[in-house]
Amino acid sequence: MEGSIDRKQRGIPKLRDLLRRQRRESEGQLDSTPDVEFTYDDADRKSAEIAELYSYTEDKLGYQKWTEMKPAERRKFLFLVLETCEAADLDVRLKAARSQHNVFLLYKMGIMPLLIQLLNMEIENADAAISALHKPSVSIADSEMLRVYLNIIYTIVEVMRCADPSESVELAQAQNAFFNELSQPLGGDELLPILLLEMILKYCAGSCPHFPIKKILLLLWKTILISLGGLEDLAKKKEALRVARGLPASYEVQCPPQQPTVKERTPAPHTPPLSGTDSDSNGEIVWDRSEEEPPYRPPKLRPKVRQKDVEVFLDNTRNKFVGFQLRGDCQTIAGLPGPIHEGLSILKKHMYVSLSEIQIKEEEEAMNRPFTKGNLNVPSNRVEQLYEAMLPNLPQYVIAILKILLAAAPTAKPKTESINILADVFPQDMPSSVLTSMKLGIDVNRHKEIIVKAISAILFLLLKHYKMNHIYQFEYMSQHLVFANCIPLILKYLNQNISAFVAAKNTC
Repeated sequence: MEGSIDRKQRGIPKLRDLLRRQRRESEGQLDSTPDVEFTYDDADRKSAEIAELYSYTEDKLGYQKWTEMKPAERRKFLFLVLETCEAADLDVRLKAARSQHNVFLLYKMGIMPLLIQLLNMEIENADAAISALHKPSVSIADSEMLRVYLNIIYTIVEVMRCADPSESVELAQAQNAFFNELSQPLGGDELLPILLLEMILKYCAGSCPHFPIKKILLLLWKTILISLGGLEDLAKKKEALRVARGLPASYEVQCPPQQPTVKERTPAPHTPPLSGTDSDSNGEIVWDRSEEEPPYRPPKLRPKVRQKDVEVFLDNTRNKFVGFQLRGDCQTIAGLPGPIHEGLSILKKHMYVSLSEIQIKEEEEAMNRPFTKGNLNVPSNRVEQLYEAMLPNLPQYVIAILKILLAAAPTAKPKTESINILADVFPQDMPSSVLTSMKLGIDVNRHKEIIVKAISAILFLLLKHYKMNHIYQFEYMSQHLVFANCIPLILKYLNQNISAFVAAKNTC
């Protein structure tokens, strides 16, 4: 008898190790993957965003007088001044803050329409396009004037976007006027985002290979961000629209998350212990709780119940307990047992009605009853204005943007028919030393990452704003993205070890 007890006790550690091994395998070794710190915001710091506008191959900064500096040297000097706005020293910040004052002064003097007009003239410059087409390889020297105008416009846009309106009333008024002006046609009949999208079309068509595509995409991103608004503006608009429709402001307001009460479980007598202490002196099993359960973390995204889910639930339960269905009736619960009543009440408590469902219902009513419900109120806002301007060439815009995204893919193989996105990175004279070649390789990788970042932000902002404005605008753009094989392209980016990728890019 004692020998059998000893054999059982000797087998308990093996069983314990087996259970622990199965538990680790079921969890998928998630604890071994480090967390990546990421700030989910509209953009990075102002100095970082302006730094991404320039490449390492552009001219170095000189220390001559302002009148003797070249345009590239002046831009570099202004960038360094803007970067010192975030210095810890108060005197340094006060000196650097004059650059922001200069930007607002230039805006008050009406420089934006002039810059847009000069940009239009350079876009229509046929001599530069023909010269770039006849060259075997396009370099950064072929887009000097375009880079000057785009850099100035981008610097003004970024400084105005990051300015703190609480500093003074005059600054807040100038910033608000600039945002309103940027959403209107400047120096012509086209909006600035449409002008930049047309530049992207010409670039992808091969008629203007000298266009600095990275600067165009960055300016397009920041223009859309200012004109339509960022994440905070989207959240405020969504709450306002839901309240205006008679809906709760958000799902969290309707169903606030609750911390569940987890009762401590006591092991059954036949449950083997999972610790090194198997039994006490009396032979009784002792439960060791050295390994505590991980704390409960409520999920950030909770499932929501739709009206269709309630109807399906009632149809299935009526077929099972009553034997027939009541199509469209979600109130009658006669003949159903008590637990079904409780489940139905929980579903209705967590039922979420989205703005998209209301918009689809209004469109269906307008189609079915055109004389009484045919007049729909089309919102007159910046999103609608931009969508109307993009609608005639929306498929071409989507295909052109995805072509650039494909060319910047990390696993993309060079092809003869692919576009050259490195025209504004390669210098006029190729590097002759190992150091300059390494520097150029780093600049190329950085250039592609910035392009991917800008395109991702552009598509994200457009889809978010179009979905809030009207669901069919979102579906139309999403349809063209799917037709252009956007999903396999995104999967190509996700088909890599993200943790190793981030660690490699941030390791000195």
